[in-house]
Amino acid sequence: MDNRIALVDVDRWRPLNMQGMELQGDCKRCGTCCRAIKCEHLKMENVNNKEQATCLIHWTKPVSCALWPLVGDKIPEGCGYHWE
Repeated sequence: MDNRIALVDVDRWRPLNMQGMELQGDCKRCGTCCRAIKCEHLKMENVNNKEQATCLIHWTKPVSCALWPLVGDKIPEGCGYHWE
């Protein structure tokens, strides 16, 4: 059982503070985290000659996706999020 507790921004579905650490950064829409879990709802698009990730179920996505990353989660290299 996972007993981690986080302060969450419910408007943005983002963890803000967890175990005394604050989440910094923003999503770069690179899709690295979605690819890591082999999410079937990831769509990659070419926007202004740059590959951009889109979540096909963004407004109804599972809480585990919406609250990623939690402290202790492996954050892929190049991700826009980090804990301080």
